[in-house]
Amino acid sequence: MKQSGGKDSTNYQAQVINVGVTADEARNIALDLFKANFLELSQQAAEIATYRAEKLVNDTLEKLKQENPSGIEKMKNPDMQYAMYTAQKEFARTGDENLEEILIELLVERTKEDDRTLKQIVLDESLSVITKLNQKQIDILSLVFVIRRTVNNNYINFDKEIGDLLDYYERTYSKFINELPTVEEDTLLEHLVYAGCGRLSIGEAKYETIFKQNYQKIFNFNNEAEIVHLVNDFPLSSQIMKSWNETSLKNMNLTSVGIAIGHTNLVRKAGSSFGDLGIWISG
Repeated sequence: MKQSGGKDSTNYQAQVINVGVTADEARNIALDLFKANFLELSQQAAEIATYRAEKLVNDTLEKLKQENPSGIEKMKNPDMQYAMYTAQKEFARTGDENLEEILIELLVERTKEDDRTLKQIVLDESLSVITKLNQKQIDILSLVFVIRRTVNNNYINFDKEIGDLLDYYERTYSKFINELPTVEEDTLLEHLVYAGCGRLSIGEAKYETIFKQNYQKIFNFNNEAEIVHLVNDFPLSSQIMKSWNETSLKNMNLTSVGIAIGHTNLVRKAGSSFGDLGIWISG
């Protein structure tokens, strides 16, 4: 099929183009791909969708310039073009600014992968899955990730104060948790399972049990009842412990996609101190 394009546009087919890609060329590639494939809409809806798609591309390129300039070159790869189109399509539908921020973070991480690694596959899947979730569910993934998957090495020794450890968690939770699931809202967690972000097992791990296991040295002389008593002195942690123990959160573990989304949301809201995603997803 013969292709044509306007001034400054880039035409492409299913082959690798072995030339360098500037930011402007990357922008044109992404927008041409979007316009060629997105659903036919009314004029007003099409204008809104195109504006959102263009905003996502521009914001992604700006972040790449700051964090991974060489990643712009990846826009010539069909695999990366598809990832970008997936993000454009989903943001164009909703216009949700929080969603855009997470999509951009996932795309930037995606440009750091040179080969078809497990991390690349998981990031591609996350771009599609995240639009099935609301912000509350995304925050839940971050909460499960923090509690189940992380340990702060600054507080693992005998000489550390328990109060300092619990204060650290209090500060961390406050940066990303706005609402907590109730017993009546277990369908929120069931939907996370449906979306491929988590698993609900028969076995359970109560909040205080996890802390006892993760920080064995610092809690060496405390039984779990005493840990509950200590946590109850910290308002947000106390609420989270109650929600965790009374709902299916205590039965939940994350899949690789749940880890990717939870980690990305956490880094976006709480900072980069939680390490690279590759620590948890490698291969």
